[in-house]
Amino acid sequence: MTALLVPSTTVPRWRTFVVRNPAVIVPAALLLVIVLVSLIGPFFLQSPTATDPINRLQPPGGAHLLGTDTYGRDVLSRLVTGGRASLGMALLITVCSGAVGTFLGLVSGFFTTAGNVIMRITDAWMAFPAIVLAMVFSVTLGPGVLTEVLAIGIIFIPFSARVLRSRTMEITSRTFVEAARVSGMGPWKILVVHVLPNVAPLIIVQTIVYIAATMLIDGVLSVLGLGIAAPAPSWGNMISEGRTYMSTAPYLMLFPGLVLAFTVFLVNMLGTNLRPVFDPQARQLKALQRLRTHGNPFRR
Repeated sequence: MTALLVPSTTVPRWRTFVVRNPAVIVPAALLLVIVLVSLIGPFFLQSPTATDPINRLQPPGGAHLLGTDTYGRDVLSRLVTGGRASLGMALLITVCSGAVGTFLGLVSGFFTTAGNVIMRITDAWMAFPAIVLAMVFSVTLGPGVLTEVLAIGIIFIPFSARVLRSRTMEITSRTFVEAARVSGMGPWKILVVHVLPNVAPLIIVQTIVYIAATMLIDGVLSVLGLGIAAPAPSWGNMISEGRTYMSTAPYLMLFPGLVLAFTVFLVNMLGTNLRPVFDPQARQLKALQRLRTHGNPFRR
């Protein structure tokens, strides 16, 4: 007898992931749109620094969809181009500070003596108010990209190191790490081969959350005049420039403020909902909370 060919009903993994994790897919898709618009949009818009004094402070509509600022520059063009600066700066700062924090966290969690020294330094580091520390660096070194990387990045290093230290200590106490030690594997190789892959999900989620915080601090510094120097646009310095005209041209502050707030909200939402996907412990905790909320379906 000829075997009947039954069509496969296997659902692709990506489709299952999309169905089960809409809270991850939606913010990720919206963020992707914002990033693509920031990268590609400036090629189709006029120069963000081109001035037109005759058409200064024009309200939204007509040739200028979002209006013009006090120098007659197109607000839409500056908003799109400013996204490239704000997002790029946030990513650069987060990657640099995350790399240093990850190294310190791994070392302090694996080597007890070095860990005690590093943690005492980070405790003193964290005693200073974060925004004040960033302002001191910005005022001392002057505005610029390198200054912002140092000023904001130095804030997140101790926080990242402390979180990763606790995770590293937990993984180091597990059986497979002890087995690697007994087999003669060196400590640095154990860190790279066994510990780092297990803390990688936490690093990814932490990086996403820190991107949102970096954008907020960058916006605060720009509002205070310590961020990216004009005339290069960023969402922060656009908000700063619009403060003077809040009563006569509120759109100058409204549009960049809304875009910044919406982007930070999406990044926070993505980071919060992405953790259960990567972290098994967080996934189990989420399942337990769902069970407590909705009850056990097998009892019905």
